[in-house]
Amino acid sequence: MVFLLDEFPETVSNIAQHSHEEAIKFLQDNRDLRQLNHHADIQFIITGSIGLSNVVKRLTNNKHLINDLTLIDIPPLDNDEASLMIDRLCMGLKEDDISLIFSNEVKAYFFKKIGRIIPYYIMMIVDELANEPKEVTQNEIDKIIEQIVKSRSRADYFSNWKTRLKDAFTPEEEQVAIKILTHISKKNKMHYDEMKKIDKKIDLKAILEVLEYDGYISEEKCIYQFNSPLLKEWWEYRVAE
Repeated sequence: MVFLLDEFPETVSNIAQHSHEEAIKFLQDNRDLRQLNHHADIQFIITGSIGLSNVVKRLTNNKHLINDLTLIDIPPLDNDEASLMIDRLCMGLKEDDISLIFSNEVKAYFFKKIGRIIPYYIMMIVDELANEPKEVTQNEIDKIIEQIVKSRSRADYFSNWKTRLKDAFTPEEEQVAIKILTHISKKNKMHYDEMKKIDKKIDLKAILEVLEYDGYISEEKCIYQFNSPLLKEWWEYRVAE
């Protein structure tokens, strides 16, 4: 038997807003439940939009509350996997008499535009294209991406990336995170030394750990960039001042 518990870290965070003690008790009760069924044919799969370890770290230094869980790192799709996903999505659309045709050239362009190939972005763009039967072109992909980034009617695609920062950070930390992401959206990158100047009282490493773990940015040689060109464009257009 498999239990799938989605938005688990958010649940813990929401409880903690009312009572840290109740949030810790909730984590302990869940751990007890997993341990009591340790020898049974039961598996718990816990997922969420923010990292559970980061939430627990802010509640307590008691790491044993989740030390029985195994962290599974899920990488982005490679081009072959992404191509297969597009084919499967198009196959499903045929049930609604919608036929989308992607050439290999257009697929390659598609993947280049979205950067790290996350299934969510593929589904988002294919869904927007699925208004009528057609052979998809590069221009149509550009048009759809611009609409997704700039149209208020499509704000839900990315708005959660900003609002969920409230679940991960204190108000002071949230403002630092927003400043970092805003700078990167405008300048394309930001060096760690520049970030240290924003607020010397804040634990910068803890903020970056969350932003990296939760998929906003990645680092190479102390330089940080957005993982997704789409999120970068949306952030610059909707959030950056």
